[in-house]
Amino acid sequence: MRFSRCPATARWVLLPALTVWLGACHLIDQESFGNAPRPPAPDMLEAALHSNGAAPLITINPDDGTDYGAALNAAIESARDKQGITHFHVLAIAAPGQSLAGTAQALRQASSQAESVIDAMSQDGVAPERITLSAATKPGVNAVSIEVFAEK
Repeated sequence: MRFSRCPATARWVLLPALTVWLGACHLIDQESFGNAPRPPAPDMLEAALHSNGAAPLITINPDDGTDYGAALNAAIESARDKQGITHFHVLAIAAPGQSLAGTAQALRQASSQAESVIDAMSQDGVAPERITLSAATKPGVNAVSIEVFAEK
């Protein structure tokens, strides 16, 4: 029983033509419908990390032992008087951990250090309901830093 009805010479002619035709095909993937997605630019990531993309009023490095009370008070008073600021956002930045548990521990530690900044702000007369706290990791960071942002 014969499975092909094509003569042998036709098979030798069709085989290269079929190879060329199939070679022009490709699998449908993400790039088939347009450009591949690109990661955001570094400056966009940095702006997203900070509240409203603004520069912080003050950056505090609690591990260096510097007394930040006077500088924090001056920054808060300046923001209140000159800019009409009514809300402050405190961002605790920590280094990412080696694991999920390590990252969570680093964020808890950074948040607890930021609580002392919030206490100092409360002592300077900022109402607790006008302060928000968040924590984030940032690659390349070796020590905790706390940034205070002003929002209207």
